[in-house]
Amino acid sequence: MEQQGKFKRSLSLMDLIFLGVGSTIGSGWLYGAMKGVQYAGSLAWMSWIIGAIIFILIGLVYAELAAALPRSGGFLRYPDFTHGSVTGFMVSFFAFLGYTSMIGVEAVAVRQYATYYWGALTTDAGDPTFLGFIVQSAIVVCFFL
Repeated sequence: MEQQGKFKRSLSLMDLIFLGVGSTIGSGWLYGAMKGVQYAGSLAWMSWIIGAIIFILIGLVYAELAAALPRSGGFLRYPDFTHGSVTGFMVSFFAFLGYTSMIGVEAVAVRQYATYYWGALTTDAGDPTFLGFIVQSAIVVCFFL
């Protein structure tokens, strides 16, 4: 009973595997680079530098908050502490929407990548064919599992 209300300060091998696999799913940065070059040309790298600086600053803010208020779910609880329960609820709800929509977005991205090897998945306009929808649905199920 002494552990109740305390953080678990160790990770098992399975925890580390799931953290590694969960953090690697994400293709937005690949499509972001492609679209950035299409729109900005050879100067697209500047947006990545600016974005990196912004993310470092945000990460430092969260590091300070985590040291000052060590609570589980900090990203979702800090707005509740600072701006009230309505703001905390809204941030939590929008994070939930973002996390749940990520599976569908990644399924579309995997289908688009697979089109290079299996051209029947995508039409010439870039839309999925019926087979592409079937493959995307199977990918969603695999990601869920």
